[in-house]
Amino acid sequence: PAAKLVVSVPFSLWLCAAAWSRSNCTGDSPFLESSAFSYPSVFIFSTMVKLALQVKANLENVTNLKSSGEDFRWYMKAKCVNCGEATPSFIYACELEKSSIRGSRGEANVVIKCKLCSRENSIDILPGTRGAYKADSDFQTLVVFECRGVELTDFSPRVGFTCEGIDSGAPFEVDLSEGDWVDFDERASTSVGVFELEHRFVRA
Repeated sequence: PAAKLVVSVPFSLWLCAAAWSRSNCTGDSPFLESSAFSYPSVFIFSTMVKLALQVKANLENVTNLKSSGEDFRWYMKAKCVNCGEATPSFIYACELEKSSIRGSRGEANVVIKCKLCSRENSIDILPGTRGAYKADSDFQTLVVFECRGVELTDFSPRVGFTCEGIDSGAPFEVDLSEGDWVDFDERASTSVGVFELEHRFVRA
């Protein structure tokens, strides 16, 4: 979970901070935790955390299992680090979709308002972090997320994955909605598949 530092703020200092934040803040501003700019007795500074989604699987005659492109949807569950409220269903993040962060000029791939404590949290896919899972490997990173105010608790692999024949190089579209995936590599005259996919989130 993100670390928090609670600091008392005098009213005069708060007025200066609020005025500055209105005109200068970005998605990185700690003052965004008080997005309505009503005078609080404290400001809460919430640090950002980067979480890598890693997977491990049994690959049969294929390699380079990865997301298909920037329009890929990563389905996850998240938990608010402020109150512990979890999303009741899976939400998704997509590199091509952006939402505005209330009270700032910033944007994020996912913006979530917690139903319990009403805090606005966000998730971003870090550009250039998408990777591939190779055959006969331990856990490998598929993507890295920048999380503010939430931690990621679950991942649901669905459509949009690709892989290639380990000997033939033949491309395959992979649907992991049912857990496992099987097909036939006509170039190599052999069956191919992805089985027993496991995942975890680790700090990047």
